[in-house]
Amino acid sequence: TCTYRDDTLVFSELDGRLGKSEVPAVSASFSLRDDLVFSVTSRGPALRLDDLLPVLNSFAETRDLVRDITAARGSLLLTAVDLKGPLQSPEQWRFTLQGTLQDVSLEAAALQGPLTIQSAALQADQRVFSLADGRAAFMDSTVAGSLTLDGYLRGVEKLRCAGRGLLGRASLEKIAPFISLPAELMPRAPLSV
Repeated sequence: TCTYRDDTLVFSELDGRLGKSEVPAVSASFSLRDDLVFSVTSRGPALRLDDLLPVLNSFAETRDLVRDITAARGSLLLTAVDLKGPLQSPEQWRFTLQGTLQDVSLEAAALQGPLTIQSAALQADQRVFSLADGRAAFMDSTVAGSLTLDGYLRGVEKLRCAGRGLLGRASLEKIAPFISLPAELMPRAPLSV
């Protein structure tokens, strides 16, 4: 359904596809006034990350967010998507995402191997990104737990994480430069956390 009233174009209950991704029950409104404000909501999109990465790389505003990711596979199953703001000012957009990640694999040159997330609950808005009840593997390590990044769109202002798992030698060597421990205090692998 499409309606036009008071200089606003409104679409209701649209369904769409992008590659193997499905986006059902989309509602959107676009102001045709000078402010060009828009809003988009959807309930239940099933997004394939290999469909989503090229889309994010096609916009200058989101390209920096994903610039280091060279490959992405798996699914993002969203229970809620809300996005709104002035169309020509992405830095002013406000959004909320809720859903789950399933069988995700991310590759980036800095990682020296894939980061896999078997499953995790996702919540994100323009200020905070969080994964809860996650199960992840990287190099020779496996971890279950949660991760929260505050200010992630401007550089991470605060990081909180809690988890349990096993860190292998290759992973410990990879993170050693970031934790600034003297060599004599560096834990030996394998390390249970």
